[in-house]
Amino acid sequence: MKKFFVRFLVVVGTIIGIYFLLGLFAPSEYKVERNREITATPEAVFAQISTFEAWSKWSPWKRKDPTLKETIEGEDGTVGCIQKWTGDPDISGSGQIKITSIEPNKKFGYEMIFDESMVSNGSISLEETEMGTKIIWVNEGEIPFMMRTAAWLFFDMDKMMGPDFESGLKSIDSLAVITQAELDAAGTYEITEMDFPTTNYYGIRSALNIADVDSSLYASTYGQLGEFCGKNKIAPAGMPVGFGFEWNEETGTCVLMPAFPVAQASAKAVAPVELYTVNACKALVVDYYGEYDQTGQAHGELEAYVQKNGLEYVVVMEEFVTDPTTVSTMDSVLTKIYYFLKP
Repeated sequence: MKKFFVRFLVVVGTIIGIYFLLGLFAPSEYKVERNREITATPEAVFAQISTFEAWSKWSPWKRKDPTLKETIEGEDGTVGCIQKWTGDPDISGSGQIKITSIEPNKKFGYEMIFDESMVSNGSISLEETEMGTKIIWVNEGEIPFMMRTAAWLFFDMDKMMGPDFESGLKSIDSLAVITQAELDAAGTYEITEMDFPTTNYYGIRSALNIADVDSSLYASTYGQLGEFCGKNKIAPAGMPVGFGFEWNEETGTCVLMPAFPVAQASAKAVAPVELYTVNACKALVVDYYGEYDQTGQAHGELEAYVQKNGLEYVVVMEEFVTDPTTVSTMDSVLTKIYYFLKP
């Protein structure tokens, strides 16, 4: 029995010795790096990485671990801010990440401590390219001596972390493209909020295919409205307008109503003419100059403004302020676009 224990100790000692010997030659450091080229400016990409709040929208680890909980200490997006996390011990464990450097539109640097023992430093850097932006995510650190042999023989940090980096970069790509579209649309038109007075309109409403909407539709409808107003001795109180009740790009359909504003609704509407009243409300308005069928960007900015500010609108109206027959080019033709807001 004594010889058995001696042999056992010799075997164990040999294994431990080999373990430590391998540790002397095993890599003492690791580095994981992935990159991706994104069709967006550094500004749009940096918006996805500059704060921990932004990270939460694309983090691959949040998708893998629904139990993950995060807290932030300090001002998010500034050097020294710390995010701590706890989650499933087999997936996320616990740890913290601290912002160590911030270079707007260029770099986000951090230090990460995992399960109180593994310390690493990382960065997400941006390089402007002809295509847009190359984003480079690097994480590197030292491997504690006692873990080197196991890390060398059984664990490949690149294979363990690399797929998560790739998933995160893919998600950043998707979000950055959306942000870029918002940046491209922003700032072209000045959006003003105004108090719109109660106003009556006579109009003719139609459900149409978007492809069928053209100037002849409005010309024909305004002709019918002009006949109605003339017959009933109603003088328009302003320039003609067009209401948009529905506009669905997916189905290619819309519901529109060319109309005339009137001071008083003195005549009973007879089909297809209807009386439509816009009650006093708040409205967003944009001044658009140009071709009538090129208002898409102006509407896009108004839609983005509504969503960004948590607003809702009831109906859209375009007011055709300038008579195109009185100017030499359509660049001088003013169309006011209104979004009537819900109270």
